[in-house]
Amino acid sequence: MSYTGIDWSEITAYDINDSGYVVGEVISCNNEVYYPDPDCFYEEWSMSWDVESRTTKELRQESVATSVNNNGYQTGNDGIGIEPHGFFVAKEYYEETRFYEGFGYGSTYAINDLNQVVGSIQVKNSANSLLGSDSYEMSEINKIINQFSRITSGTIGEYSTAHLIEDLQNSKISSGKAAKNVITKSGFNESEYYNEDLIHLWDKEEQQAIIEAALASNYKSEAFLWDEENGIESIGTLGGSWSTAFDINDHGQVVGYSDIGNDEYRAFYWDSENGMIELPSNGKNSIARAINNNGQIVGENDGPVMWEITLPESE
Repeated sequence: MSYTGIDWSEITAYDINDSGYVVGEVISCNNEVYYPDPDCFYEEWSMSWDVESRTTKELRQESVATSVNNNGYQTGNDGIGIEPHGFFVAKEYYEETRFYEGFGYGSTYAINDLNQVVGSIQVKNSANSLLGSDSYEMSEINKIINQFSRITSGTIGEYSTAHLIEDLQNSKISSGKAAKNVITKSGFNESEYYNEDLIHLWDKEEQQAIIEAALASNYKSEAFLWDEENGIESIGTLGGSWSTAFDINDHGQVVGYSDIGNDEYRAFYWDSENGMIELPSNGKNSIARAINNNGQIVGENDGPVMWEITLPESE
């Protein structure tokens, strides 16, 4: 980003299609916007880049583009820091935000050439009931989660804010020690973490209060599948309290990972006929990151690994 006031920018690319079209995000420091404490105003934009023009374009403020398919359709998270958290499915510049109707906070990770989207959405723990995205309770929980996301954005080794909170909720560590542990892991820096109104810095006591509130929130996250016709569908877990879908191929086959209890998680494969299936592992934690149209899956299981799906043909 090169307009007046931009002090620095960081660009991250998340996906590329077969035409060389890249999507990702830009985070910049705008020193022309002043508040009492910060040195600059942090702006987050979704971005694109293509192999022909070799130029970076900022697409929409307060968003991040996570995936692009071969038809040029992108998906990603929209309205970052705004409740309810939404997502988009569009070409180039996008105007319409789709909300996680009937659910809460969510994240999208991949889109296939059928414009099906996968990711992770928030559901309520009690009786596995869903929270309305416009309810007061959901708004309050989302507010806490968004604050928590900023505090823990630098946490090493965690793949989802929701899962981090769930791990802490299920741990035997007291909430006070857990909060202190999160602050330590996140590499707390007083120049980076601002309160919701960007008026003053969150000190360590405020951070601990936010973390304690997040730990007390009553929700879990589950992998989802979305398409324009059917909307959001939660595809469940492997018996534990959370799951995340990381990729989907053009056959509608989904992969990701799920909690199985006892602080363990396993890679999964899912399709509409067979449901969620745990992928073979050596008894250690595993994650499935991507699946191609040949049913080959790559991920981690005590190191990099590839699985190949061979399911019986339906009669």
